[in-house]
Amino acid sequence: SVRLETMYRNPGQHYKELTSGADNQRPSSQAVKPDYRSMGITPPWVVTMAGKPKHYGHRDGDPLNARFYSPSSVIVDRGGIVYLADTHNHRIRTINANNKVCTLSGSSRRGHNNGRLPMASFDHPRGLAYLDGVGLFVADSENNRIRMISSDGWVKDVAGQAEKGHVDGSTAIAKFDSPGSVAFTSRKSIIVADVGNSCFRE
Repeated sequence: SVRLETMYRNPGQHYKELTSGADNQRPSSQAVKPDYRSMGITPPWVVTMAGKPKHYGHRDGDPLNARFYSPSSVIVDRGGIVYLADTHNHRIRTINANNKVCTLSGSSRRGHNNGRLPMASFDHPRGLAYLDGVGLFVADSENNRIRMISSDGWVKDVAGQAEKGHVDGSTAIAKFDSPGSVAFTSRKSIIVADVGNSCFRE
């Protein structure tokens, strides 16, 4: 397991351990995929890779024993690490290089706290986007903010305010209403689906 002193004194190392599976002493640059062919399953098939249908909750560990609550977004980085927005659990989860489900950040208590991964909180996170060398961007819907989980293990605000609204301008003054998804353009700027305002923002 990840040591507490790593979590609190070195957030960047904590981030690497959660995503790489280093806490399980098995270094790898690629996520371990289930061997469906050995099960007699050949493409094209739809299979459950994580969670159990209609079994809601929060549990980390082996993917098929893991539990989620209304997950709403999934992305994969270049290294094959899977990131999940576990919306009603108010958590960002990952399937790491050892094919284990881990909680990257957030807790069952909804809120808005920045800082180290174990201390941060979200409120119905939905959309995810990953930018190499920078980190994971989160549309934190009920906080009306775009947040970032940096690769050095910190959560911070990128844009938005606690109060819902529609204000264009600098990231310091911009307002959103329940942002639902985020994506990057070729210029590495962020496009936000601003659900409550029925528009797209950049």
